[in-house]
This record gives sequence, structure tokens and C-alpha cells, in this order.
Amino acid sequence: MRPPVCLFKAILGLAVFTAVVITAVSLFTARLETSRRPVAVQVQLREIPTVRPPSREQQRVFEKDTIKFSPPNCTARTKLALTKTHKTGGTTLMQIFHRFAYLHNLSVVLPTATHPGRMNLFYLKGLTPQNYLPPQHGRYDMLIYHTKYHKDNYTKLLGKEAKFITILREPLSHLKSQFNFFNLAEKFKLTGQQPLFQFLQNPGLYDHGRTGSHGTRSPMSKDLGMPRTTLEDIGKKMETLKPGEPVKAEVLATIHSFVARISKEMDLVMITDYYDESLVMLKRLMCWELRDILYFKMLSFSYESKGDNIPPWLVEKHRKWDIVDYHLYEHFNRTFWQKAYQLGEDFRAETDNFKDIHLQVLKHCTVDNPRNKGVLVISESRWNPSFTVTYEFCTLLKYGQLCYMSLLYDRNLRSRRKPNPGLKSKLKEHSPHCALCERLVPDCTMCVKISQDCTLNEYITHLFFEKQLSHFDSSLSKNRRTINGQSQEEFNADGSS
Repeated sequence: MRPPVCLFKAILGLAVFTAVVITAVSLFTARLETSRRPVAVQVQLREIPTVRPPSREQQRVFEKDTIKFSPPNCTARTKLALTKTHKTGGTTLMQIFHRFAYLHNLSVVLPTATHPGRMNLFYLKGLTPQNYLPPQHGRYDMLIYHTKYHKDNYTKLLGKEAKFITILREPLSHLKSQFNFFNLAEKFKLTGQQPLFQFLQNPGLYDHGRTGSHGTRSPMSKDLGMPRTTLEDIGKKMETLKPGEPVKAEVLATIHSFVARISKEMDLVMITDYYDESLVMLKRLMCWELRDILYFKMLSFSYESKGDNIPPWLVEKHRKWDIVDYHLYEHFNRTFWQKAYQLGEDFRAETDNFKDIHLQVLKHCTVDNPRNKGVLVISESRWNPSFTVTYEFCTLLKYGQLCYMSLLYDRNLRSRRKPNPGLKSKLKEHSPHCALCERLVPDCTMCVKISQDCTLNEYITHLFFEKQLSHFDSSLSKNRRTINGQSQEEFNADGSS
């Protein structure tokens, strides 16, 4: 029996409907899956950059940001003796010691003279009691002026615990500085376009004077205590050498013995040509803070021959003429870098950190710098705690050497005697310095001298540090009253008013 036609049509329609539904569902599912997949975008291939390790500068920044300061396991030392050699950057170094002594109220061995050349008094007249003031606190802490080195004399004044320090400079660079500062071309009557070259061709033809700070034959060795007679004897023996003849063994033995003695007696020999590295060495030796070794250059000049390249044959003539200083410098330059190498990467990184901070401070303390606003905050690093540089500290950083000497002289006098107010009326010269002194300080003995050596700004800063001026003395102070005698209320430490 055949099925009815209507049933057949019903089954066929159901099949078509089912197929349409299945196809629609499949298309929807496929589209959904496609939407979930990332769209393939055609891009231009680029060269992948090489991954480089961080630069030294980036590494320093990272270290400063991530490593905290750890104080050294030592106590700051205050006793030192500087053998201040001439024309080696010693005045800048002396200013660092001046500031440290001033801020820590230390007793410096001060010359009795007050004339402008007093810094050389010990060098010219000897380190004898009549040439220096009594100590400020019954003891001396620092000897920092020009002297002729003598270990026993230094130890008698400062004690055995004092650290002995000096500074040397590459001899040819040293000679260039001498030529400029002491005007040696005029002294030696050199009239050519290159007087230094003319001098180096035959130094003995021009320099007939005795060895010393103004002489050109081993002046640093003379400052460090090599006797004049020994230097002159070495000079005579060097003059007898024929071209190509080696230096006599007895001359070398004398030089090596001298260098060995200085090496044994000095705790640190700094190198002018590596000033910042030397200061970091000093900081570590004395267990000081980074801010203690900040500096402005003193007695640093530009001159024509400073960058001159000297021909090798003239350098050899100078080595023969200045033989002791060459041996002295080359020995200590070599041992300095041997020590730096032993200290490793940490020493180099600390020096880089110091150079960065030093440059920031110089910019901040420069008057015409447009960024010079407010205080400078120095960030903490592994080698220094965070600290601020105020304008008062900038002033202390730039005091002249004679100003520091006068202020320390003034402090020494006032620490050892009772104030004498009667001296105020005996001042022979009036100045803003003396006007301030007469109003604020019981004893104005030194005010005229201070006015000659210090600016008014330097003296006002001094008065703040001496607590003769106070930031508490203001128009809000209790002694400020209305016309009816009423005084203003002030903040109290417990928060009440």
C-alpha cells in the first residue's frame, strides 16, 4: 500500500528544515570561533634591536636608587699633618681642611703673624714655638700650612695618632705651573715666543738659584725634606753625565732611599693629576663624609703653555734636570693605582658618585646659575647619606684662604682669654664688619683684620656659626612689643600657644 502523498511531503519538508537549521548553526559557530581568534594583520618585519647591558651611568643611577647608605665601621679622625707642597693643588686641599677644622671647632697650628704672607711663615722661619699660637683647647689637631717636612717636629705637635698626608704632581705639569705663577720667564730673562721650550733646552743655563719652592730642580722633594746639600750633590753628578751614559748607582741609591723613607712615613700621598680619586682615598683614610671633601678650586689659572705638548727630547732633558722629583712622582703614582686596583670596582664607583655630586654642588653654589634656587638635596647612595647644601654651606665652601686663617685666629684668641669690651673703642678703622662686631661680639680685636680678608657675607656667615647671630632673633621674638607693651604669642613645644 503506497503512503499518502501528503505524508511524503511532510517528511520531505522536515528534512529540508533540519538541514537548514544544521547549516545555520554551523555557520554561526564558525563565525564565533573566527571572532575569538586574533586577526591576522600583515606587518612590515623590523630588525629586533640587540639587548645591551646597562651603561655605567645607568648602573650608577640604579645603584643609587636601590642601595642604601651603610656607615663605615670607623670613627672620623681629626688629627692630620699636611705637607703642603708648592704648586700641586695644595691650597685647594688646605681649604678642605680649613672648613673641616672650622665646622668641627678643631685647633689648627696657626702662625703668629697676620700679614698676607703668613701662610709661608713656617716654611721660611721654621716650626718653632715663637712662630705659632698656643693651641685652642690645650692640644693641636691639624697642621696644614707650608712647612719643610720633618716627621719628629710634626709628631711633637700633633701626637703619634696623626695621619701624615702630602700631594705630588707630574713634574712637567708642575714646571708649567711654576713658570706661570712665579713668572719664571721674566726671572730667567727668556724673551722668545716659547720661553718654556727655550728653558728646557738647557735648564742649568738659566736656573742658578738654590733649590726651593721657586726653583725648578726637584722642588717637591725639597718640600718633603730632602736636604739642599744632597740635592745639589745629585745635580752636580747629573751634569757630568755624557749623552747615553746611565745614571750613577750611588745617585739612584740616594734617591731610592729617600723615596722609601717618604713611603714609610706618609699615610697618603695624593696625586694632583687624579684629584677626585685622591680625595676619595682621603675620605676613606680619615673616615669622613662625602660632604667633607667637596671643594672649589683655589689658585687655579689658565695660561698659554698649560696645554703645550713638549717634544720627547726636551722631556728627557727635563727628566735629567729634575731627576729626584720624577722618581718620587712615578713611584707614588704607581703605588696609588696599585692601591686603587686592590680596592676594586667599589672605589671606582664611589669616585664616579663623588664627581657627580661635586658637579651638582658647584652648579648650585655658582651665583649666576639660573637654577640656583632653594637648597640642594643630595640623594642617598651606598657611599653617602642624604644631605642638603644650603647657601651658608656654599659660602663656607668658597671662603678665601686668608679669610679662614683670620676667622680661626679670631676664634683661637677668644677661646684663650676673657673678652675685653674696652677694645671696641680702640678700633683704628671702621667698617661694616666692625660695626657688626661692636654690636654683637664681646671682643673685637680681630675685626679690622677680618674686614681686610673676608667679605661681609663671609663674616655674617661666621657670626651665625659662632652663634653671635641667631635665626630665633626675629620680629616675632618675645622682645618685640606693641606700642602699649603687649607682646605676641609664640609657639610652644607642647603645641599650646
